[in-house]
Amino acid sequence: MWAPLPRKRSATTAAPVVTRRVTTARSDKVVKVNMAVAAQDDSEEEVDDDQEVETDDASPPPKKPKLAARRPNAVTRQVKAVNVPRATEVLAAPRRFGEVKCYACNQLGHIARECPDDDARARNDEYLAKRYQDMKAQGNEDRAA
Repeated sequence: MWAPLPRKRSATTAAPVVTRRVTTARSDKVVKVNMAVAAQDDSEEEVDDDQEVETDDASPPPKKPKLAARRPNAVTRQVKAVNVPRATEVLAAPRRFGEVKCYACNQLGHIARECPDDDARARNDEYLAKRYQDMKAQGNEDRAA
């Protein structure tokens, strides 16, 4: 069974301890702005041209464009990649028409759909019709309601 681990607690002291917080970089920035404003009020001649003074009016750096703004470049890359033929694609070896075998009459040079033997072509058409009916019966079209 799961049980929580006991926490280690330090003993409390009688007098409250006052801690001094360390200033962060953000507070340093505020100090610089305040000092710059004070320097401008007293005398504007003391500010050097080499020294940059940050004020509240300074614009933040430009933001990075979002992903949607960069999409056209990706689409362009995809289109270019489609047009370039790949060397690694495996293409089927071109067959000569004389090597094609008819499954209806077992002759070379044509396929069963174009068989010159009328009886063999009729058997093939009958087989294809039966196969089409079997494929249609196995589908899920009747369950759509």
